[in-house]
Amino acid sequence: MQENSPSVPTTLTEAILCRDAIASALELGSVVFEEALPEVVERVPALGAVASALGGIRGIREKLILKKLVYFLSELDNVSDEDRWVFRRKIEIDPEEREKVGEHLILLLDRLDNTEKARLVGRLFSAFIRRRITKDELQLACAGVDRAHLADLTRIARNGEVPHGDSGSRLFAAGLASLQVSSVNNMPQLGALAGGFQTYPVNAIGMTVLDICFPHFKGERSAVRAPKRPPV
Repeated sequence: MQENSPSVPTTLTEAILCRDAIASALELGSVVFEEALPEVVERVPALGAVASALGGIRGIREKLILKKLVYFLSELDNVSDEDRWVFRRKIEIDPEEREKVGEHLILLLDRLDNTEKARLVGRLFSAFIRRRITKDELQLACAGVDRAHLADLTRIARNGEVPHGDSGSRLFAAGLASLQVSSVNNMPQLGALAGGFQTYPVNAIGMTVLDICFPHFKGERSAVRAPKRPPV
């Protein structure tokens, strides 16, 4: 009988801090298929530890979590050894915080409806470790990625338009946009009564997600353009 075996959250946190696990994730991230997972887990000790903590990889849920974890880890390569050391010191001083970090991630990875979103969460977590964003911003941004439709995020990141219609309302529901009612007479408070229309400007958390998760679109999205009146 094993005693004091590490929990899934603690094991996951250790995988985040393991440079070898990240290097392996970079190598394997583009070739992870369900059939190859046993081999992947065997080759990467940190993933094997997570798989063991999950009770194996027999079920589809466990396989998907591990696949998301590979994608997540592959986005942590740009974290310097110094930033990694600072983060390790912080969670070693507070074991409860180490457990909470892993717990938050395992719940989030399990819940994501798209494996590609794990890459976005990895970019956000990388920014957190590098102290570009705060813990609150990380949690709000990850919650937004979780709730948002991936195509909506990609669309707004690419064209820089303030969204309206269904896309905008979905981003608003995800917590990444605000609701604004405008009118032709430039009186927002009367917009709904004076032939106004609704737009959904990307809010501060939404811009954090776009700037960190979609850096290759920055040149095309130098600034969010003013809202256009949607076609009647």
